[in-house]
Amino acid sequence: MQWYIKIFFRRIFWKLFHKYFIHWVNHIELGEILEKIGIFDYTLVENPDYNHIKYNKKQHDVFNILYYYPNKRNEKFIRWTYGIETISLIIDKFKLDKKVNWIRLDGSINMKNVLPIADCYIKANTRLGSAKNRIAKECDINNIPVIYTDYKKTNIENIEYVEGRINELRENADIT
Repeated sequence: MQWYIKIFFRRIFWKLFHKYFIHWVNHIELGEILEKIGIFDYTLVENPDYNHIKYNKKQHDVFNILYYYPNKRNEKFIRWTYGIETISLIIDKFKLDKKVNWIRLDGSINMKNVLPIADCYIKANTRLGSAKNRIAKECDINNIPVIYTDYKKTNIENIEYVEGRINELRENADIT
C-alpha cells in the first residue's frame, strides 16, 4: 500500500477513535501544545513508580558524577535525546581533574553499587518534556543532587551553570 493511502486511513482512524484514548503527557507545556491543537482531555503523568530503596552512603576519595548514555543503535538520536554533546563538553572541562570521576549509566549497571558512592547526577534537558526520569527520582530519594540543564538556554550557558554547580557541590562534599 502506498504511503499516502496509509496516512489517509490513519487520519480517518484517529478522527473517529481519538476520543476513546487517554492522552498522557509528562510535562505541563506538552499539555498546552495539545490544547492548541484541540485536545483538552489529557492527563499529566510522571514516570510510573516502583519500589525505591534508600542506600547508605559509602566513603570514597573522588567526586563521582553520574550521567545517562544508553547503548542503543541510533547514535545520533541518542546523543540528541540525552544531551550527550553537552555532557561531553562538561566532561572535557574536568578531564584533567583526577578528583572527578564520571560514571556512565547505560542500563547495565546495578544501581545498588552506584548510588552509595554517587555525589551528583547530571540530566541534560534537550527538549520539552525531558526533565524527570527514574534515575533522577532515585537520586532524590538517596539525597544525591540532580543538576538539570535548561533546554531553552544555549549550550555555553548550560555548561557554565553545570560547571558552577559541580564546583559548589565539590566544596561541600564529604569526601575522604
